[in-house]
Amino acid sequence: MQNLYIPRPIFAETERFLKRRGSTGKEGLVLWAGHIDASGQACVLMTVKAGDSWPHGVRLRFQQMIRLTQVLASNSMILLAQVHNHPGSVPHSFGDEENPASHQAGYISIIVPDMGLQGIDLKRCFVYEYQSHLRWRELAEEEKSQLFKILPDGLHL
Repeated sequence: MQNLYIPRPIFAETERFLKRRGSTGKEGLVLWAGHIDASGQACVLMTVKAGDSWPHGVRLRFQQMIRLTQVLASNSMILLAQVHNHPGSVPHSFGDEENPASHQAGYISIIVPDMGLQGIDLKRCFVYEYQSHLRWRELAEEEKSQLFKILPDGLHL
């Protein structure tokens, strides 16, 4: 994936959800789905928020996964990224490494520090790219700044 375009309303919705979960001491998880073209340009078109969470974990309910699979298939979309919060500055956990929502090469995992209570500053987040066979690669600062493109609220001509 060369660029991941995120509409500001989706980014803000993700941030609010993680803050709400974090304020109760629980992890939150938001999946970003959308399209990616042959040149690696991807755009987030929808979000899915995890149904179950606790202080050190989060998961999608089985029925959510079934419905998500149906919606993605019927709209020719794929999962592009997962965004979730962790306490302090804890990077990818064993559970994150072993249980991603997608095993597609290039899938992105974003860990928001401090339970998301400070909002989402992508420079402070841990960002990983799925390689294959449960192998992840952490993105460097420069890669993060090149990858993420937050789109404005509306197009004004």
